[in-house]
Amino acid sequence: MEKTLIKQELSLYEEEYIKYKNLRIFCGTYNVNGRMPDESLSPWIKLNSKEIDIYAIGFQELVDLNTTNLLIKNDINEQLWTAYIETELSDTRSKKLKYHLLTKSRMFGLFLLIYVSEKLIEKKAISEIMKSQVATGIMDMLGNKGSLGISFKLFESRICFVCSHFAADTDKLEKRNSDFRAAMQKLNFQQDSDTGYSFRLDDHDTIFWFGDLNYRLDNLSLTRTFRLINEQNYDQLLKYDQLSHEKTLEKIFHNYQEGRINFRPTYKYVTRSDLYEKQSLVTSLDQEDNFGKVKLPSWTDRVLYKSQKCTLVQYSCINTITVSDHKPVYALFDLEVKKIDQKKYMKLYEDMLKESDKRINELMPHIELQKFEYDFGKCYFYDVKALEMVVHNKGATRSNVDILFYENKPDAKTKFAAPWVTFMPQHKERLEPGKDYKIEIRTCFSPKLLPKLIGQKKLEDFLIVRCLNGNDSFATVTCDYQPTLIGVSLKALTTIKDTFENVELEQFEKLEEKIKLYEEISDKIFKQNFESFLSNYQANSEYSLVTIRLDFFDAALTMTKETIEQDEYFDKNLSDEYVFLLNYLIKRCTMERGLSRPETKQTIEEQKNSALISLSRRNFAEFENFNFDMELLAELLYDLLYSLPCSLIPRRYINYCSFLASNKISLKDISLFDYIPKSHKHFLNESNYSSMIAAAIFQIDKETDHKTYPNYNPFNFIKIFIDNENFV
Repeated sequence: MEKTLIKQELSLYEEEYIKYKNLRIFCGTYNVNGRMPDESLSPWIKLNSKEIDIYAIGFQELVDLNTTNLLIKNDINEQLWTAYIETELSDTRSKKLKYHLLTKSRMFGLFLLIYVSEKLIEKKAISEIMKSQVATGIMDMLGNKGSLGISFKLFESRICFVCSHFAADTDKLEKRNSDFRAAMQKLNFQQDSDTGYSFRLDDHDTIFWFGDLNYRLDNLSLTRTFRLINEQNYDQLLKYDQLSHEKTLEKIFHNYQEGRINFRPTYKYVTRSDLYEKQSLVTSLDQEDNFGKVKLPSWTDRVLYKSQKCTLVQYSCINTITVSDHKPVYALFDLEVKKIDQKKYMKLYEDMLKESDKRINELMPHIELQKFEYDFGKCYFYDVKALEMVVHNKGATRSNVDILFYENKPDAKTKFAAPWVTFMPQHKERLEPGKDYKIEIRTCFSPKLLPKLIGQKKLEDFLIVRCLNGNDSFATVTCDYQPTLIGVSLKALTTIKDTFENVELEQFEKLEEKIKLYEEISDKIFKQNFESFLSNYQANSEYSLVTIRLDFFDAALTMTKETIEQDEYFDKNLSDEYVFLLNYLIKRCTMERGLSRPETKQTIEEQKNSALISLSRRNFAEFENFNFDMELLAELLYDLLYSLPCSLIPRRYINYCSFLASNKISLKDISLFDYIPKSHKHFLNESNYSSMIAAAIFQIDKETDHKTYPNYNPFNFIKIFIDNENFV
């Protein structure tokens, strides 16, 4: 303990034993549009520069977005682009690779590689290598969009490289901002899961963030755009750049820097040329009314950085590489990293060790909270509300502060498997003497938590603010959770005659418990029936194993049918809320693709809340007037189904459906749906929905391992509800 306290105080005197070493860093980003390389990357990789110490190279759209690539990892393009990179990093004569591949990270079409010079490897300058990733693509689950992060310790400085691909299209500005926020919140780096110690982005001394961020030029005519490009008047053009605008408003990349852009927009080019895709449309007429109707050339590909010890040397793109509709971008940096002078460090350590006995009490950490109660007020499912907790270090030495959940609760009903609050940063923080440490506490309602919220309107949790080798402080967090139909079973909803808000929650709680018990009994009976047939089976070579197993399933279903028909909710129709939502989705599919939507300043989370509240109140007219975005509604429907306490196809039939799928037997040819409650079967109505619905929805079961079902992916899930050519 004594040595630990001395090392804590040593960190306060870094200026006495830390020196700085200068290194050159290359950050490159290229959206390759699913193409294979077939031309030299030398203009991009080999620069007229002093020796580069670290190469960080990020790719986007390494593979095409299609169902095959979603289900099966395609390594061919990864291998080809890696080989082309390593060719440029090899010695011209010996062909020997001059750099060491430190690590790489891949998530669908996103690919990030880190190469370091041999001298850094020899000096063992790099340690604590960690990786993290965040998917923000389809349904916020797939990796066609998202961020990759690689973190490591370079000498005594902590460095992070982030490669991102954000949402496309000019009008998806808020989604891009949301993708950025997701990366900031969820990119956490943890070396050892047992210690619970992790780093977030802002814990790094230097962050390099690059990729196809997809921010566009907006509110500008096509003709004027090309005129400014041809005049190389980039400063004027950047006034219409979404990233620059949002960054000025501090909505994104707060405290990050970007070099002066003195190169042409990097997207969208005709492949195999240096011409923009829409350049042929420009005439001598001043088309001032064109904005918003075509994709304007834009600086979608960017490199930003955050550091006190970093100097930008060069920032540019390479127009001569033409394999993609993007151009590769790079930035060169000179970075000063911290390095310990071991002689000075040991001398200072020994001096402090001699004085430690006298000062041991002075070095004991001590913290206090500014306040102890935090109330979020009314909260709905999609709310992400935030409150600030301030921790003050009253001690004379640096304190290590950690946040824990208090789990020893006497009331089992309030001991959730997943907390409804989270906090940032989620790591131990080193707090200087006399300084404040600000922690952001946020609401976080997950689908897995929802069934346990039935009847628990007032939520309360306890946090421990722990000081290493010092005192603990306690805080309470509360909210008034406003129940909606999300998390409520389809069977329970069939009993509601009034609006959801006017129903006694205790009634739901008892009803859900009754339904759960019924499902457990039915599962048990079905399993017993099936096992009984298996135990009495005698081998018969006249029938195939598939046929025999199907007969067993059918017999078990028949024997269970009598029990099912006694269920008082079995013949209840689907609730009005779900009927409206499904019919609304079908109706919207028949409308024109370009249906206008009202302007809204709401975030995506706020829009989902609005849709959920309107649905729960059966305020269908308000719902239709808002004209919610189709992708947003698909995500809402997915959340509603995922949060069901009982999956659409009961768990007892999951193995049956899996067996049918693996043997390519159509669900249409069996009588399984006769044994499914009417409120659930409505979703499987073939006259309204795609035939692939049965093969996908039964897998939305929280106790089922999705990896065992190769046909499942959220992209198909959207398509089964929006089954027409107008939805892409």
